Amino acid sequence: MATRRGILDRLPVVHQLRQSVGLQRGMLVAGLVMAAVFVLCAVLAPVIAPYRFNQLRGPDGNFGAQQPPSAEHWLGTTVGGYDVLSRVIWGAQTALLVIVVALLLSVVVGIVLGLVSGYLGGWVDRMLVVVADAIYAFPSLLLAILVAIAISGGQSGLWPGVMAAAVAITVVFIPQYFRVVRAEVVRVKAEAFVESAKVIGASTPRIMFRHVLRNAIRTLPLIV
Repeated sequence: MATRRGILDRLPVVHQLRQSVGLQRGMLVAGLVMAAVFVLCAVLAPVIAPYRFNQLRGPDGNFGAQQPPSAEHWLGTTVGGYDVLSRVIWGAQTALLVIVVALLLSVVVGIVLGLVSGYLGGWVDRMLVVVADAIYAFPSLLLAILVAIAISGGQSGLWPGVMAAAVAITVVFIPQYFRVVRAEVVRVKAEAFVESAKVIGASTPRIMFRHVLRNAIRTLPLIV
């Protein structure tokens, strides 16, 4: 029992939740609750949505365009005659898909770039840092819109739209993961065990991915 509790205490979010107090704990709990409600809405959309996302008619006929909120349509209807509440709930599924794809891309690219930049240093480090700073300096929303338009080419569709939105979000958030990983890699590569690995003849990729990386991503789960 004690071993299981010790394992649970070391889990990223659980560990921070136990250590947090006051406003910090309240914000963390509120974030977890909102995220859980969002995921539940996305997963249970077929059950909780009053209508299908593309449904225009009910038992009494067409819904009608721009109808005000009522007992049948809690949030009214759109210009096209769709139920707003149903569209919002079903839209959570697409949003969740975009989030998952963007998160995976951001974490993978940000970790690799941060690892390479922090460990190799030199001109590679300077170039990547400059690029990351340039992305930070650019308005994030405008950058995301431009990237989404460039990728989708103005074409609509589920997967083109999902990938365009995910890549646009990825470009904006890569510098965040890049900076965190780079700072940790710079700290870890000065440790004695890294020098020992170099002395015994370990290759650079082995040191980077086997010894440095696993000790440089401890703070990433909370950021994710």
